[in-house]
Formats: sequence, structure tokens, C-alpha cells
Amino acid sequence: MAESRTADLMFGTKKKNFDRLMSLFRTGTEIKQRLLEYYISKKELNLIDWLSVLSNNFLQFEDVKRAHRRSSTVQSIDLGDNTINTVFMCYCFDIFWDCCLFDTCLEGFLNIHKDELYRSYVNSQKQTELPSVSSAPYSTCSTENSIPIITKDQWEFLYKNDENEKCLLASKGITVSCLDSYQNIFILSIVCSLFKALKAVSECQIEISKIAALQCFLTSNKFEEIWTKMKKHVVTIGENCANSDIFQGKCERIRETTYNRSLVQENRKYILQEALNNPHFIRDRDFCECVRKELDLITDEENLNLARKLCGSDISVTLIDGKYRKGAYSLSVIENAENDLEKITSVCRKPVVRTSKTETEEKTQTDDLQERINKHNYLKLVQLITHIAKNVLVDVLKRRLPATNLGIALNGMKNRILPLLNNQERQVLYPDNSNYKGDLSDLDISLIYTILRNLNTVCPHKTSWGNMPKDDDRDMSANIERIRIFKNKYVSHHPTYSLNAETFEKTWTEISACIIELGGTEFSRKIDYLFTSEINPVMEKELFNTLERVKEADRQHQTHMVKFKADLDEIKQQLNGITRSCATHQESSGSVVHF
Repeated sequence: MAESRTADLMFGTKKKNFDRLMSLFRTGTEIKQRLLEYYISKKELNLIDWLSVLSNNFLQFEDVKRAHRRSSTVQSIDLGDNTINTVFMCYCFDIFWDCCLFDTCLEGFLNIHKDELYRSYVNSQKQTELPSVSSAPYSTCSTENSIPIITKDQWEFLYKNDENEKCLLASKGITVSCLDSYQNIFILSIVCSLFKALKAVSECQIEISKIAALQCFLTSNKFEEIWTKMKKHVVTIGENCANSDIFQGKCERIRETTYNRSLVQENRKYILQEALNNPHFIRDRDFCECVRKELDLITDEENLNLARKLCGSDISVTLIDGKYRKGAYSLSVIENAENDLEKITSVCRKPVVRTSKTETEEKTQTDDLQERINKHNYLKLVQLITHIAKNVLVDVLKRRLPATNLGIALNGMKNRILPLLNNQERQVLYPDNSNYKGDLSDLDISLIYTILRNLNTVCPHKTSWGNMPKDDDRDMSANIERIRIFKNKYVSHHPTYSLNAETFEKTWTEISACIIELGGTEFSRKIDYLFTSEINPVMEKELFNTLERVKEADRQHQTHMVKFKADLDEIKQQLNGITRSCATHQESSGSVVHF
């Protein structure tokens, strides 16, 4: 009997610890939201405008839904955990530098921490030699023991050896605005307490997500380890946004509170939904499938609880003629449903089969879901081509033209490419009585391809321009050609707005390889972020508008090329006629004519 009571007590303690961690996850997200709100207020920024300037991909569909349920605008409390992590770890470096620099300059700060940074740099170089390590310099979903990676060139931009090469010194006059995102992350991950605190909270949330999905009860030591680490860093973040005491008290209340099942399930549901969008888990299909099954079970339980609540109560049902009839859930139906749910949960944890739906309805819903997934795949691929692939081509072109005189440089090749352009393209590159004034980012892929092909500084690939390159040809021109072909196939001439998973993954891998080979590892992170991000309704509308613009531009270009070819054929025919006439005249007069 005593052993039984001890076992029950231990189980009860583990259950309470599980419940506390589910609540602690939400606290981690709340402190990040509060820090972002503090930063936005301090900088006097409008959140939605600021995010839109940074990127159209930040707001996930769930962020928008939360905002619409609460008000007409998006605030920091509407942002999910993954959205906030991306903002902080990629675009919000100012708040961290404000904590680090105080009255000192970056040059002095780097000199103070040079030994610590150098050790991390050396270790990161060793890490890149391991075959299992990704070539991407850094990932926001990295684990606690991973080392941020920068290249040798990026390191030598930060530090120089003195004249005797015996002492390492920070680059003279270096400023924060000179750093790229990898250098920011490398330095801040090592020496900034606030950045490390945010990273540590996210790592604890990843552990809690695994616990929530598997519903595993921890030992007391493991619970204390996660709890202590999480609480310590939550308080550190609070100190940087004037909320230290509030969140210290919140953590203490969580430790003392006894939670009811509905609140625990609400917290757990939120954690599982965030896990599905977390880059740390996105490629783990088994884990994601487990999470989806658990979410289905939670939904079934919520529906059952609602039915149980309404059992015996009158429920109004609207009829076609506007009248009402009253009905009630049968107690026996609910009891049977409870038994079914309990058996399924305890035996195989598979989603409950909803017997109220016909087989045709189930198949229709499955087909609709698959179609939405295929549509999402297609739009992701369009975004990869029209944004990231285009940007890498812009970079390739910029490296081959003088940055200060793009208009003059383009004028130098006017005679070569002007006949190949339609009226709209001519107006973009060669406006009336003026030179091109843009920065090349306003050009589409077709126009950039035409310029690169006619620059005479990019050698044709093995099968020559305009043809599909061989698989083993990884030259610059071959990858440029592949991007043009992918754009034509999937953006300009794809028959539907849909792409199955197999085709999507294969094509995504091929295009990504082309982009990275042309632009380097800097583009790897952008590709990974796009792969794990969600297309919100606003972005979906913009992508469809982009598709229509591209298709229309290609139709105009194709019409122009057909006309150009016809004009060329006509000129050839006229020249052949003149040649034959001259030959006849030569035969009759005996004179020689040269052309």
C-alpha cells in the first residue's frame, strides 16, 4: 500500500512538472514579444510597416489570424514564436548592440573580446571540416553546442595583424553598419548576454516541444535543469526591457500553480502548432507526423468535451424556412465516443475516425487538403525563382558592370541587344533621351539573361546558349541557363497553380544548387528560411500578381521574337533575291560584283 502511494505521488509530481513546462513555453514567447514591443516603442516604429520593409514573408498565416481576431492591425502579441525568433536572429541586431557597446565603439569592443572571438573562429573552422556540418554559415535553429560559422574573408574583415604580425587588432574604423548578418550573429552569439539569453530560451522551447509531442514525463533532475535555465534567461531578457520583476514573479507563480486539464491542453496545442513551423523540426518527417496526430487527438477531445457540455441541453438548429426545431445530444452517443477516444489514445494514438462523415466527404476533404498543399508548393517554388534566383542573377550581373555607371555600360552594348528587346524592355534599359538609372533589381529574369548572354564576359556552356546544359556542367553560364529554363517551365508556362511533393522537392533542390553555386553560401540561409516559412494570404495575392505580370511580359517578348524572326527571314529573302539578280547580271555581262 505504501509503495502504491509513493508511486502515485511520484506520478503526480511528474504530471505537475509536465504541466508547468507547458505554461513556461508560453512565458518564453511572451518575454520575446515584450522585448520586441520595447524595441519597436524605443525606435518609434510601426510594427507592420517595419516588417513589410524587411520582408513580405515574416507574417505567417496564424499571425494574421490572431491579429484579425483581436483587432484590425498586427501587434507584437500576435506574432508566433517562430516569427519572433526570425526577426530577432536575422534583422534586429540594433537592440543587441545597444546592450553591448554603451559608450565604446565597435573597434574597441572587438579588441576587448578578440581572444574569445578568435578561439570561437578557430573552432568554427574545425567544424566546417566535418562532413556532417552544413555549408551554411549559421542557422537560427542550431543547437546549443553548435558554433556560429564565418568564412576566412569575413574574419579578416573584422581583424588585421599588425605590421609585425604578432598581434591581432580590430580593423581600423570598423562600424556595426559594415557587418553582414553572419558577422553580427558570430560576434553576438559569443559576447552578447541578451542574444545568448534569447538563443537559450529558444533552445529550451525546442526541448519542451519534444516533451509536448511525446507526452513524456521527466525526472526531477531533468525538469530542474530545463526550468532553471529557462527562468534564468527569461529574467535576463526582462532586465533589458524593464520587465524583470514581472517575469520573475510569473515564473514563481507557474511553479506554484496547479493546472486543470483544459489549460494544459490549450498550452500544449499552442506548442505543437508552433513546432510544425519551427525550422528545427521541419525536416524531421516522423516528428512532424507525430505532432499532426497529437493535434488531431486534441481536436477530437475538444469536440467531445463540447458535446459533453451540451449533453441534454436544447440546441437550436436553423431550418430553411427560418423556423427552429430543438434537439439534444444523446448521452449514449457521448459515452460511446468517449470510449472510442480512450481506446484510440491509449492503444495507438491515431486520430479518431469521424463516423459521422461519409466516405465521399472524407475523400473530398483529403483531396481539398492535398490540393492546398500542392498550391502552396507551387507558390513556394515561384517565390524561389522570382525572388532569390533573380537576386542571384542580379548579383552576377553587378559583378560584371561598373557600379557607378550602369547606364553607360548598358549603352555600350546597345547595338547587340536592342533588336532582341520588346518595346517595354527598350524603355526600361534605354529610356528616351536618357540613360538607365536603376540598380538592376527592377529587371526580370528574361532581361537579365539577355544582358548576361550578350556581355561577352560569360563563356557559353558546353551545349551553347539557349540549350539545356549537360547534368555534369556546373559552369556559371550553365547555371544561368538552368534558372532561365526553370523560370519558363514553372512560372511562364506551367499549366496549373499546383505541384506535387515529389516534383517540388526535386526541383527545389536543383534550383537551390544553381543559386548557391552562383551566389555562394550567403544565399543558402535565404533558401532555408523561405523553405520553412509560410505564405500568408497577402503574400499569396502578391505572388499571383507577379505570376500574371511575368506571363504577360513573356507573351509580349514571345510576340516580339516571332516578329523579329519574321523580319529577319524577310531580310534574308531579299538578300538572296539581290544575290541571284547580281549573279544573273554577272553571267550576262561578264563583270564581277562583290558583296
